[in-house]
Amino acid sequence: MRDPVPLSEMLRKTLVNYRVEKKYVISIIKNNWEELVGSYIAEQTLSLDIRKRILYINIKSGVIKYELSLQSEELMKRINDLFPYPVINQIVV
Repeated sequence: MRDPVPLSEMLRKTLVNYRVEKKYVISIIKNNWEELVGSYIAEQTLSLDIRKRILYINIKSGVIKYELSLQSEELMKRINDLFPYPVINQIVV
C-alpha cells in the first residue's frame, strides 16, 4: 500500500504535469490583487508575471514601487497564503 499523499501535493503535481501551474497561480493572484494591495495600488499596477517562482510587478508610480518593495515580505506571505503550497519566493517591483 502506498503512503498517503497530501491533496496540496497532488494538486501541485497535476498543475505541473499539465503545464498550467503558472497560469493558475497568476490568475488567482490577479483575481485577489485588489484585496491584497488595496484599490489604489491595484489601479497603478500595469502587469504581473511569474518566472521561476519570482513575482514581477510592473507599477506606474515610483513612489508605489518603493512602498511595495518595503512591504514585499508581507505581500509574499499573503499571496502564498492563498495557496495550499508556497508559489513564490521573491517579489521584484
